[in-house]
Amino acid sequence: MLQKGILQKMPLSGQSRHERGKLFTRITLQSFIALNNKINDSDLMTIQAAAKALHCAINALYINWIHTHFISIVYIYHFKRIRKVDVERVQHILKEFITCSEASKALHMYRTHARNLEREGVLKGFKFGDGRTITLYRRSDIKRLARQYKKKPSINT
Repeated sequence: MLQKGILQKMPLSGQSRHERGKLFTRITLQSFIALNNKINDSDLMTIQAAAKALHCAINALYINWIHTHFISIVYIYHFKRIRKVDVERVQHILKEFITCSEASKALHMYRTHARNLEREGVLKGFKFGDGRTITLYRRSDIKRLARQYKKKPSINT
């Protein structure tokens, strides 16, 4: 980080004689504060926090939301952050829609069966995303199907 100019080295005059030539380097407080402020920006969150906010595993966050360009990663040097606005947009979508995996769990069936129901026209899937897409289903459609199959849906309303 010193070589890239992210952190600034404290001038030799600020170091004691015992510190000069040692394996550690002191950095200026201002450069540390600047880096800390970028990393802890209130508009950003960690990938772990985003996954928790969306109630999914980190790999599901990548597959469902990052690879489909709903959420983009902000690289701050070697730290990865996500914009809170992106997560809030996905949360808004998830109020009405659920993923195929969630739909299959709610209907107590395999994921492939949910896809087959979509192909047969029983269930309407909605494609979301840019380039790589994700198929989402309306919560109301899943509840309707669950009633048809006389199974109690296990999704939140």
